[in-house]
Amino acid sequence: MKMGVRAVSLQQKGRIHMLVWGGVWALTRIRKWLYTDATVYLERKRAIFDGIPPQRGTSRFVGVYWSACRSKWIARVYEDGKTRHIGCYDDEELAARAYDAEVWRIYGGSANLNFPGIALSPTGAATAEQ
Repeated sequence: MKMGVRAVSLQQKGRIHMLVWGGVWALTRIRKWLYTDATVYLERKRAIFDGIPPQRGTSRFVGVYWSACRSKWIARVYEDGKTRHIGCYDDEELAARAYDAEVWRIYGGSANLNFPGIALSPTGAATAEQ
């Protein structure tokens, strides 16, 4: 199973190597990968994962948030150290699809998509993945 999560950094403290991830959505995907259909796991680690809220903020999608003053869903992407505004949308899912198209354009096949089951062409057009 592909998690769709990129490590933020690799750190080393003595003989211990750590991969660092950012965001509640990344931790949620890691938890799902570790514990779906698992028969053997550490209870104390699972308890930590269970304590993490399923989402943070107003949207269930990465790169999307609700703007109360505009009464619209906003899609943004972080690129080259800057936050880029993608657009304002009436529907949360439309904003998430616009985010997916933009991150696909920027990162290609290594993009973390909201809808990983849908492949995007380089132009951003959606195609069903077989």
